[in-house]
Amino acid sequence: MKTFQEYLEHSGEIGRVEGVTGAIIYVAGLPAVNVQEIVVFEGGGLGLVLSLLPTQIEVLQLSTDVVKVGTRVARTKRPLRVKVSPALVGRNMWIEREPEFFVFDEENDQESREVEGPRKPFYQRKRVEVPLETGVSIVDLIVPLGRGQRQLVIGDRKSGKTNFLLQTIQMQVAKGTMCIYVAIAKPQMEISRLAEFLLQPSMRANTILVASCSSDRAGLIYLTPYVAMTYAEYFRDQGKDVLIIFDDLTAHAKYYREIMLLAKRFPGRSSYPGDIFYIHSRLLERGGNFDKGSISCLPVAQSVMGDISGYIQSNIMSMTDGHIFFDADLFDQGRRPAINPFLSVTRVGEQTQTPLVREVSRNIRAFLSNYEKVKQFRHFQTELSENIRITFEKGERIVSFLDQLPMTVIDVQFNVLLYASIWSDFWEGIPTDQMKKEMNYLVEYYAKDADFRRFCDELVQNAKTFAELTQQFKLKDQMLMSALQPIRNVQA
Repeated sequence: MKTFQEYLEHSGEIGRVEGVTGAIIYVAGLPAVNVQEIVVFEGGGLGLVLSLLPTQIEVLQLSTDVVKVGTRVARTKRPLRVKVSPALVGRNMWIEREPEFFVFDEENDQESREVEGPRKPFYQRKRVEVPLETGVSIVDLIVPLGRGQRQLVIGDRKSGKTNFLLQTIQMQVAKGTMCIYVAIAKPQMEISRLAEFLLQPSMRANTILVASCSSDRAGLIYLTPYVAMTYAEYFRDQGKDVLIIFDDLTAHAKYYREIMLLAKRFPGRSSYPGDIFYIHSRLLERGGNFDKGSISCLPVAQSVMGDISGYIQSNIMSMTDGHIFFDADLFDQGRRPAINPFLSVTRVGEQTQTPLVREVSRNIRAFLSNYEKVKQFRHFQTELSENIRITFEKGERIVSFLDQLPMTVIDVQFNVLLYASIWSDFWEGIPTDQMKKEMNYLVEYYAKDADFRRFCDELVQNAKTFAELTQQFKLKDQMLMSALQPIRNVQA
């Protein structure tokens, strides 16, 4: 970066600070300055031009330097740019470290991108056709996702959202997807835990952590998701599939509200400024499936006491392709993950499923809906009819099957086979707890035994309908029996 004097001589314009209100600095002068241009303060600090007023300009402070009234300001004549290169992979990019991010010299333009640069035209977008597997049974079977989809993850604090997001990254890293986790205004301890998981040797070849701490400048926190999306576009243009997670946009909205209230913007609903919808939509619209690579977005929104109709939550819901709702009541009941399948929606995920998986998805939804109605008869016990008793027992097994151990991922093909085993009464006479233990054993066996994995995959791939799969499973269940023999011998 050049010195303040060099920028001053290059631009020929000088301004002076006339007022400081938190992160907002009011500067007089600089008649030809542009919105989104970087300016430099005399002490070396940086600012981003937010808006042009009749006699002043509003500058968002990005540096931690103390700026006083009367400080001189110079233009850089350059928009906000960030460094991009393959060296980003496997790093914890903490946005407060300015030299790691921002580029100001023309000779480095080949290694940088504008944060608010030109977007891909509409005709370069493609239909979402390839599934995005999360490794979580209830999502892959009931609320499926596709590459290029934008899916909101919503739920109360401490309801299991982060664990689900890390499982998704674990699954996608194994499939070669570039994964970017954006931690917005998180405590330092939480950023350290995320870095420890994402940057472990088995994952760091395909992961990037972009983080801002809750103690950072409000301006840097506001820029965090846009910087991360610029990285995602860089890898997309190399032909890669990218998964980017914004955790979370409700915190981002709060910091933007703070900035705008300091800038004396007229407050709207819940004191948020009128352009809050635009702030998030211009970010999420950069995702999608393109003719060269894709960007799948999982924005996170935090609800309060299960209320999904909050202002920011409903805003993001309207600009995404569906949502996954983590129900605090289900979490308290011990369900893991605590996803409510009846309040979760996917608008484009089903079109990425094979006909068999789509049939299984509809079968599970219909059965679980019937099971919820049957549960109200639980207190009658011995007076239940045979059909209700069978529905109740099978429903308990399916709910247990959809429960999943933390940081365990399951291939969607094997999920279909496990569901077929329940539907064909393979586990009849075995207690539900024992069935779940044996299923967890089979998941590990499937991951490490190539012959067993090949047998299971071929069984699913060769079946055209779910009825055909259950029929073939009954004829060939000996392979599953032999795989379970060791754990059953131990239990005996």
